[in-house]
Amino acid sequence: MYDTAATEILMRYRPRFGYWQPFGRLGAGALALCVWCSAAVATAQPPSSRPVSAAEQAKLGRGASLRSILLDAMEQSYQHSGNWPAEIPSPPGNRKLVYTRPDREVNGEALLAGATVVVHESLADNPDGVWVGYADGHLEFAADRAALAECVGQQQTARAAIPIRNALRTSATKPAAMSGSGAIQLKIIDADGRPVRGAQMGVFREAGNTMNHHSRVYVLRGDTDEAAVSDENGQMALTAETVFAAKFRNQAVAPLWVFDAHFKLAALEELRRSQFGSEAVHTIVLQPACHVRGEVSSVGLWQVGRDIHRTIVLPASPGEQVLYTFESVWDGPRFDFPMPPGDFQLDVYGTHSNSVYRFIHIEPGRREMNLQIDLPLEMTAELFGHRAPELRQIKDWKNGKPLKLADLRGKVVLLDFWGYWCGPCVGSMPYLIKLYDEFHDQGLVIVAVHDDSVGSIREMDEKLARVRKEVWKGRDLPFQVALDGGGLTRIVHSAMTARGATTAAYGIESFPTTLLIDRQGKLLCEFNPWDKDARSQIERLLRTGEEPPD
Repeated sequence: MYDTAATEILMRYRPRFGYWQPFGRLGAGALALCVWCSAAVATAQPPSSRPVSAAEQAKLGRGASLRSILLDAMEQSYQHSGNWPAEIPSPPGNRKLVYTRPDREVNGEALLAGATVVVHESLADNPDGVWVGYADGHLEFAADRAALAECVGQQQTARAAIPIRNALRTSATKPAAMSGSGAIQLKIIDADGRPVRGAQMGVFREAGNTMNHHSRVYVLRGDTDEAAVSDENGQMALTAETVFAAKFRNQAVAPLWVFDAHFKLAALEELRRSQFGSEAVHTIVLQPACHVRGEVSSVGLWQVGRDIHRTIVLPASPGEQVLYTFESVWDGPRFDFPMPPGDFQLDVYGTHSNSVYRFIHIEPGRREMNLQIDLPLEMTAELFGHRAPELRQIKDWKNGKPLKLADLRGKVVLLDFWGYWCGPCVGSMPYLIKLYDEFHDQGLVIVAVHDDSVGSIREMDEKLARVRKEVWKGRDLPFQVALDGGGLTRIVHSAMTARGATTAAYGIESFPTTLLIDRQGKLLCEFNPWDKDARSQIERLLRTGEEPPD
């Protein structure tokens, strides 16, 4: 279960919400999300690593004003059992806001909250575009009336996606009937019935400017990734063993992405096990692809003087976030990829941001769709540059007496959030042990905060027996372990909960997360114990107090 080499790979490519959380993201696009952060404190006009025009400053300022109003209303709804306030105040300047009080059920369903518009600016007052606020706390920018209508019109698709998502979660834990084997015969044609030669097809898709190829589609064939390609007659055969591999091994249905050689024609087809082994030819019609382009901002990051360095988009059929098969990874605050006609949900996130769901409908023949999505700042990043929150509701300790962070002033502290159930978490412990062995006598303190998923340290130790033997090579953790308490606790300004009061106080949404605290008790940034420069970073901070570079 805990293969050391495989665990190291998973750690280096861990997604924002963690490989080992149930139904978490199953992509490899967040390797650059753990970016070193400076300890700058937010100011009214924050600095940025890129030039920001006066017009953009004004636009972001409007967004910050709406964001503050939206988050206040959101907090009120949680404090009143899901009832949103009857009305909201107008921002300075008396700009008119359009407010729609959402139903109570919105807060209990992430997909619906992400698609429910709560408030937006008036187009009459802002003819160049308006900010739109959703019930999950994120913003979008609509450039005109048509874009505003698309923002408002997502609810129907989101409601249809909820039962699909719930059914997939259930089926993901149950082996599918393994009927169906052999091959399926495919014929790929365009809308005029002509065969498409060189069409690429596969069950996984990658796109983005970080890929070796800007766009590619592939199926898994043993240890190689290889796209299937149609012949001069538009024909191709795929085997069930090829299609129903990896994450589809226990599924009855697998997606098939199909694009022509230039990614100008596209289709997304569902293949069922029962279709394999027949001599019948299954025809797939390619339609003109729509380029889905997006500008990504983060008002929250701007307010603390930071930028989005990487954007990840996970498109899927509505409700299918359990089995993502398409990943688009872009350096910078943007994305661009071709999609076939149909209904889709986009799961969008980026540097130090929470995830945003965006539902889109692509009409046949539409060639371009432009989105402007604002990513909400994750709570952990909001804490950078400020005093680290105190440990709270810790219910058990290992390797020492209860301690407070206030008692550790003058020390450099690594606060590691983890769980016995998390493969990358237990796999990263040898790196932390190595740092502890080398720097503990020089002033480094490591506190491992285990989430509230076990009742006691004894229960935790029992569950880690195999890990100590196989992953930690017979060694136990030498530093203090704090067992979080408080049960499920909501993360402020979020519909998400964390297992444990301390875990929630730090806004921890992915595991493992290791945070670096300086000698003055200030939370500096996220820390990667497996990074090749980890040792030198700790050594420099212990020796000089110098903070890591941004």
